[in-house]
Amino acid sequence: MKNVTLRRVLSLLALLAIVTTSQEANSQNASGTDEVVSIIHINDVPLTDAIKNLSRHLGGFNFIFDPRVPGSGIGPGGRILQPSVKYRRKNVTAHEALQEVLRRNKLVMITNPATTIVRFAPAGLGLKPVAAIEAGTDTNEIHPEFRVTGRLDYAVKRVAEQAQISVDFDPAILRRGDLEGDVWFMWSNVTARQALTALLDNYSLAMTEDTTTSRARITLQKEPANDAHRKQVRRCTCNGVHCAAKRISQSDLSARLMVKEAVLQDLGVSPTKDVSDRVLFLAASDQEKPHFARLYVSPSVMVGNDCEVAVWTTMVDGGVIDTRTGKHATICHVSISDLKIPDAKAAGGMFFGALGGFSYSYGLRFQDGKWVIVSKELGVVF
Repeated sequence: MKNVTLRRVLSLLALLAIVTTSQEANSQNASGTDEVVSIIHINDVPLTDAIKNLSRHLGGFNFIFDPRVPGSGIGPGGRILQPSVKYRRKNVTAHEALQEVLRRNKLVMITNPATTIVRFAPAGLGLKPVAAIEAGTDTNEIHPEFRVTGRLDYAVKRVAEQAQISVDFDPAILRRGDLEGDVWFMWSNVTARQALTALLDNYSLAMTEDTTTSRARITLQKEPANDAHRKQVRRCTCNGVHCAAKRISQSDLSARLMVKEAVLQDLGVSPTKDVSDRVLFLAASDQEKPHFARLYVSPSVMVGNDCEVAVWTTMVDGGVIDTRTGKHATICHVSISDLKIPDAKAAGGMFFGALGGFSYSYGLRFQDGKWVIVSKELGVVF
């Protein structure tokens, strides 16, 4: 516990590593102006903390993290190890530093005039600002400080009550395993309606409102951003009977199995770890299946080829479901793009449901009789 606390303290201390050489520059930036800073130095700070710190340096604007951002409390991002940010530049503005940190980590900043709450999200998802019509007619008072805490469904309900709206939830939302978890936000100078709109948009929820009764129904958005990927997961039509794949030699197979084991271990898939809260489907070729079936003996881990996994899973209420047990499921896939001993390149990731998933690109090297990960980069968050 002491070590964890110490690491957290050191991380927070590192957040203070934005250095200027004049008191005048410090006072200007503290007031929210985007002046040139003589040195901005961020040393090994978790991604979300670095973004928060730079945002405060820009005047502390309101923001929310998309659930696919590494380090977010809910969704795929909560299952991704946050990358650490190292940044040192001279004579730059905090805005320029923030944009570079976002670019390096394949994130974008989406401004939302309708809510005044910025959304940090993965790049390439085609996300757009909330339309003014979605925010509705806002007659609520502006809160100098608006706090949102607690489990997501409870938080939405409390915020809606402050916006004078009584809401109920589509049961499909409560069945979604990928929306479990707590939220914590503190925004300034927003109305309850703006806060509610930002929450719903960020977590792929929609509200159908009856203005005559001040009641509303919260449902899943009809077309989540990663719909194309879900269709790709279900593309196999061979009914799991046979999945054609090029056979490889036994020596090459042994090397591939070792590489995949190293990547799976990094993804948190361990022979000794039970993931009984949901079923984990591990996609493997027909040649690889016997090995992984013997290695992962937990009843909550199912090994199958791409076609079998497609038959064993379905999308229900925005989540991946095991068609045989009805339990929530996760699909794990590892592929190898290049294998020339002693080096290999691979990709591995997880798919959770309507909130998407993630994939890492790996570089590995064979040394001391095993494959060791020498590089790792967050490749895709969808």
